[in-house]
Amino acid sequence: YNDGSLYVAETTRVLRFGDSDGDGFFEDQEIITAGIAAGGNTNRSIVFSPDWQHFYLAIGSSCNVCREQDERRATVMRFNADGSEGLIFTKGLRNVIGLAFRPDKEILWAVVSERSGMEDGQPPGTLYALFLDANGGWPFCHAQRIPDPDFGSNDSCDENLLTPIYELEAETEPYGMEFYTADQFPADYERDLFIAYHGAGNGSPGSGYKVIRIEFGSGNREPVRDFAVGWELENGEAWGTPTDLIQGPNGDLFLSDEKLGVIYRIFYSK
Repeated sequence: YNDGSLYVAETTRVLRFGDSDGDGFFEDQEIITAGIAAGGNTNRSIVFSPDWQHFYLAIGSSCNVCREQDERRATVMRFNADGSEGLIFTKGLRNVIGLAFRPDKEILWAVVSERSGMEDGQPPGTLYALFLDANGGWPFCHAQRIPDPDFGSNDSCDENLLTPIYELEAETEPYGMEFYTADQFPADYERDLFIAYHGAGNGSPGSGYKVIRIEFGSGNREPVRDFAVGWELENGEAWGTPTDLIQGPNGDLFLSDEKLGVIYRIFYSK
């Protein structure tokens, strides 16, 4: 946070840690908000608005596809910085882990891991720009155009739902994402988006385990391309799971790997 405190999103609550004596240890602890439902998709991502007035919290669904009893599930919520006045900002998002503000637009973007178990590689993962009171369609419609076979109908998908900015490979489990705003990488990387594919864990080839780059303003006909690969072996098994990305102060990209318990530093060298 802009006052130097540290916010931590746990499964059922958000904590704030402070270092009141300045010794480098965050020993002061405060519960900012609690009572968030556990179970199902339990990852929680948190990001602050550019003006520091609000934080946004991603709360995944309790299931692969179902009708939720708790309206806060499968949403991104918005809170004041002190945890008050929580509201559902955007609903109908099955499982959001990657949250980031696009730096030149100050609009919140989210990448969604959609449901599994459908045929023909559907539905794709989705990347959205989020807005207040918007709806991504889950569990009735996916990617604004694919009615769910279990809960959807012919009129489940309409123009009032969020339109994906990009559709991504199905069942790759897109997790963390980061817009690149530094100048260490070549100039054509500026404001591009990196997304970590955690991998679906089903052992099938092409099911994630890589980092992709989405090029904005490049004019390329296929702006979504692989950036870092190699975690998946030829037999479909994966020895690592790319998980989350963050840009360092010197323009490095730091990438966490949940399976190995390591953090990679990705940097550019001429």
